[in-house]
Amino acid sequence: MGLTGEAVASIDGLRYVFAGRPETEQRFWTKLTYGEPPIVGTTYPNATKAFLSGLVEIVYTPGSTEALPYLKPGIDAICELVKTGDSLRWNRLRVFDNLAGVRLMLVRQIESGTIMRGTINQ
Repeated sequence: MGLTGEAVASIDGLRYVFAGRPETEQRFWTKLTYGEPPIVGTTYPNATKAFLSGLVEIVYTPGSTEALPYLKPGIDAICELVKTGDSLRWNRLRVFDNLAGVRLMLVRQIESGTIMRGTINQ
């Protein structure tokens, strides 16, 4: 991303994944196979668009993404950052596919001392 400065904190081992209700997994893959964009809910629409531009229809949700497949039955999957996947399991969701490994970093600009947040793909 071109961030310059020093890392203040970082989180490794995150994955950006497709997940959803087990009963919607077949519908998700069928839609992708036949060119009908599945509907994907996410808190990260820009990252999802960067990975899947034109392949999925993106629905932004400001939070509680794990509840979206139950609140909106038309949602085929969610795209979410996960570390352990515990919150997905607690909501009876399963990972359909891994999109990318991700490292989150909190970066401080050396010149001004201000804090910037950025996501850097491994």
